[in-house]
Amino acid sequence: MTIAEKLRVMETLWTDLTRGAEQFESPEWHGEVLRERAARVKEGKESFMDWEAAKKQLRNRVLRDLLRSRTHDGPSLGCLGLQA
Repeated sequence: MTIAEKLRVMETLWTDLTRGAEQFESPEWHGEVLRERAARVKEGKESFMDWEAAKKQLRNRVLRDLLRSRTHDGPSLGCLGLQA
């Protein structure tokens, strides 16, 4: 399975898992982290990013790191639909 295929499978799994998200209760530490982050945003120490932009940024970073770690010629970023 290629890296791009693996990422598509992960996104499909995530989409499926989040459909029933209301059935699960978040642990208390999630609330603590959210409160800490909200305080950092209010203080100007943090900012938010659109979820689609964040996913794209993370996907690009992971794939770029994987491709850089390869010792032989692998696929280019362009053939994976990524920007350098």
